[in-house]
Amino acid sequence: MKRIYAILVVTTLIMGFTAHVGSLAGLYNDVGGVPDQFLDQVRHFALQDGMPAEEEHSGYTETPLHQPLDIQVSDDSRFQYMASSPYYKVYFRGALARVAVQDAWIEWELINQESGDLGEIKQANHVMSKNTLSASDVFMSVDLFYEVDTSLLKETLTLKESKPFERVIQTIQWDGLVYEFQEDGSILFSREDGSDKAILKILPPFMEDSNGSTCTDIHYELIETETGHELHKVIDEEGLEWLKEAVYPVVIDPSMQTLEDAWESSGLTPYGQYFKNLKEYVNPANGHLTVSQTDLVIPGRGLDLVISRVYEMPAVFYGYSPYDYEDALVDVGNGWQLGFPFVGSKYLHLWNGTIYKMVWVNDVFENHKGTHFVLVKNGDATYTLTTASGIVYQFSSAGKLLSIKDVDENTITFTYESGFLTSITDTIGRTVTLTYTVYNRLHKIIYNGAEIEYGYDGYGCLAWVDDFLDRRTSYEYNAWSLHWLISKITYPTTGYTTYVYDRFQDGDYYKYFVTDQRVYETTQVRHSVHSYTGTFAAITSSTTTVKNESDITEGVYSFTVNDGLITQKLIKNASGTPLRKYTYVYNSGKDVTQEGVYNDGSNLSYTNYYSYDNWGNTIYIKNAEGHEQFFSYANTSTSGFFMDNTGTVAQNFTNAFTNSSVPSSVHTALLGSAEEQDATYVREVYITYDSEAHPTQSTSVFGNATTYLTFSGTFNEKTGSTSFPIDLTGHTVTGNAVLQITGLPSDDTYTETKYTTCPINANLCRYSQVLYSWWSTNYCKVNWVNQYVPTTGTSTIGPFTHYPGTLGYSSYIPSAYSATTYWKAYPVQVQYNLDLSDWNLITSNLKNLTKQIPITITDGSHTLYFSESSSQKTKFNWSLYVPVDNTPNTYTTSMTYDTYGNVTSITDAESNTVSFTYSSIYSSAYLTEVSTTVGTDTITTKATYDSNRGWITSLQQPKGVASSGYDMLYTYDLLGRVTKKEFPLLPGQSQRSYLEAVYDDTNRKVTLIDSLRHYVIQEYDRLGQLASTNLYTGIYGSGTLYATTSYTYQYDGKISTVTDPGNDVYTYTYCFLGRITQVLFP
Repeated sequence: MKRIYAILVVTTLIMGFTAHVGSLAGLYNDVGGVPDQFLDQVRHFALQDGMPAEEEHSGYTETPLHQPLDIQVSDDSRFQYMASSPYYKVYFRGALARVAVQDAWIEWELINQESGDLGEIKQANHVMSKNTLSASDVFMSVDLFYEVDTSLLKETLTLKESKPFERVIQTIQWDGLVYEFQEDGSILFSREDGSDKAILKILPPFMEDSNGSTCTDIHYELIETETGHELHKVIDEEGLEWLKEAVYPVVIDPSMQTLEDAWESSGLTPYGQYFKNLKEYVNPANGHLTVSQTDLVIPGRGLDLVISRVYEMPAVFYGYSPYDYEDALVDVGNGWQLGFPFVGSKYLHLWNGTIYKMVWVNDVFENHKGTHFVLVKNGDATYTLTTASGIVYQFSSAGKLLSIKDVDENTITFTYESGFLTSITDTIGRTVTLTYTVYNRLHKIIYNGAEIEYGYDGYGCLAWVDDFLDRRTSYEYNAWSLHWLISKITYPTTGYTTYVYDRFQDGDYYKYFVTDQRVYETTQVRHSVHSYTGTFAAITSSTTTVKNESDITEGVYSFTVNDGLITQKLIKNASGTPLRKYTYVYNSGKDVTQEGVYNDGSNLSYTNYYSYDNWGNTIYIKNAEGHEQFFSYANTSTSGFFMDNTGTVAQNFTNAFTNSSVPSSVHTALLGSAEEQDATYVREVYITYDSEAHPTQSTSVFGNATTYLTFSGTFNEKTGSTSFPIDLTGHTVTGNAVLQITGLPSDDTYTETKYTTCPINANLCRYSQVLYSWWSTNYCKVNWVNQYVPTTGTSTIGPFTHYPGTLGYSSYIPSAYSATTYWKAYPVQVQYNLDLSDWNLITSNLKNLTKQIPITITDGSHTLYFSESSSQKTKFNWSLYVPVDNTPNTYTTSMTYDTYGNVTSITDAESNTVSFTYSSIYSSAYLTEVSTTVGTDTITTKATYDSNRGWITSLQQPKGVASSGYDMLYTYDLLGRVTKKEFPLLPGQSQRSYLEAVYDDTNRKVTLIDSLRHYVIQEYDRLGQLASTNLYTGIYGSGTLYATTSYTYQYDGKISTVTDPGNDVYTYTYCFLGRITQVLFP
């Protein structure tokens, strides 16, 4: 896709020299009288939304007495020992443990074991060792062991010899939580305040012997008692058999895991909102500062080599030091990393500083929150990361990046020596070299004879960076945070930004947040004050007060935060009057599904609606006017059809999707888009791809809305309704039909019966009667009495597949030693075919859900067949939506490609062709020729490049031929800024006329010299804003200033005044939303 847009390069560079120089000026920007803020995209000196601050002392951090997670004497007199992580505290007393998470807690305690051979619990004598606590012989030949980790409390019972028992019983109680058993056998505890936020989980238990053999035939039962609850770890029959063969000692491991991780809110997330100042971002949801800076870009074939740096303030500190911090691929100083992903021991670190805690399922970590990707742990212990677009990142077993590869096999490779990244080779073989200091920190990036140099202070902090022209950006850090928090950034223009922090504290753990930002040109330009409501555990709201150069309040942003997401943003002016409000609703993938807009800050004006597929692509947009747009992407949940935000299949479009063989790893290839122009007319686009996900054909459709025929019925194996007629006789199908099915409960009721052994005389068992019964997850508990013995007891019957809370369960009947559940069956795997053709899978597990797939169907009469995999007689509703009888106007554009993924031709609907050539001189990385054929005429434009940097050095105009002089030549400095543009050599000329640009970075000036040597000097302030445009008489070097236009700016970077050459002043006034409220003329 990149190459389709690359063809615009030539057209862009044919534009006038002044505009070209302005876009490449680096420090400055030519704006033709009124400057804009394009500069932010170039060298990051323009103001945008954020406001940074002056360094101040903000508290004192005492050196912790213990290492993080170390078990120590309890600060609560009810317990003997304790330990703390950033996410929970754990307390111990004897065989009791309590975990406190925020304001909720859960505790459990081993008690005397009435059944089996464990017997009475003994006095536990604890032994502490860093983050572990052990107690020997809590039962005879049974040890108890705890290990405290960041988000995991590991509890193990060690059986030193074989013992006849079937369960381990603990009392358990909790406060502020509700529990739910999960399909994997774990128990999930969530807040009981209605938020449903998951807090912690008791992980599924397992057993392991001394040879490493494991057994998972053990489960939990949570039993309500008169005084509370008991947690039973029950060994199944298979587990009891395993124990007979196990090699002792054997451990039983039921660990507890907390679910929050502060590092996962790091970096520039796709769902975040930020105050932006240059390339510095403050997140109002957590107060984090993120800094992004691109140091080198080398345009390549398919993939560009982009070397950037990202600073992310640590999410959690323990005392002075970051907690759970993972070192980056390359050491660029405290908090910094190069903008390449790497795999740590716990986290996957992506570009933009984002971090994801790795959750493995069969050596696969698939993520669909924020950034969508699949990370695979390979058999040789290496890693493979595949993004939604099909880009593949390969890592070593140590997590170091080895290569980046696109679907065309264009590859960037990374080379290491002694564990250090020493070179990066781009897709066409050009190599960037990295060197290091004696302390193994990045020292230089060397390419094409030029160097970017990095310097450090005595604390290992990145102190400065010099670019290819030795323009220096400097960084300073807070001493009281052990030099991890940036306190000042000074730009090459000598403007600067300062930051102040505060923190939330939980024992020896800290979370820092930005409280003040100030931007300085020479004096203060802008100041913002960030305040937060919340605790160490969570921020619930924040406020940003924006002040001007005189520290007078201009306006306020107020945010409501829920679970790290901004759910409301309210903007007020200086007097506190609401100006605008936004509300946000998110889906489980943290995508915004509704945006409410309050134009007066109080009353809802309109709502925008959005919907997404399972790979995060936007598939539906509905704006304030009710205008709807639909999108469908390859290899997603809505491939081949359109759907709105309610899950309803759109039935206005032709659905003329084509059959494309897009690689299964690519989920971002747009297959089609559609929108209604009004109540009658529609516009659609359908795209065909080749096997490398290149769009080879685009068909635009304009016309009336399409009519749909709807067929529906109920598949029911009970009644034999499994096939259905689909009669399309007399109709013309326009595109994909959409088949939708919804699972229903079966007509038949099925039973499941389980038994347990009667513990009394077999002849008297039949006299036992049920007193009462209840369910403990998938086990039925029956309290019974036998008057002939006489005795009472409790039977544990199970495990059941169908029990209260499971899909289809309806009721049960217990007896003393058996129980029967009654349930309805739901469909599992469902397939279809048309006219007895091959079976096609709709879903592998329908249950009570609704699934849709596109199907291809032709005109005429057909029979639709269904099959379902389960042994029960199941049932589901189905609907088939078929688009028919529409002949809209269609216009087709075709594209072809070379083996590297470069577009080589585009042919429009009128058979006009544009051809593109990529010379082997540049390894097919750059577009060197564009030929347009209209009828019998061919017009050609050619380009040459700087082979090392990818900058165009000449453009041969269509009239020109080789060496004719009809070409424009470009010269650049080391930063890629045009310094000279030479025009075609005209008849009678002995030399070319040319334009020049002279950059004086020290004095922040750009001189533009035309072909007659007339010149203009543009001066910029220390924040890169155009301060004046000065026109001179005479020629460059000896001219005289005769006219000046000057500019001043307000706190947010908008123009405040323009003074023209006649000294007349135009004054502009804005509201806090940036809208012009007044223009005062001279």
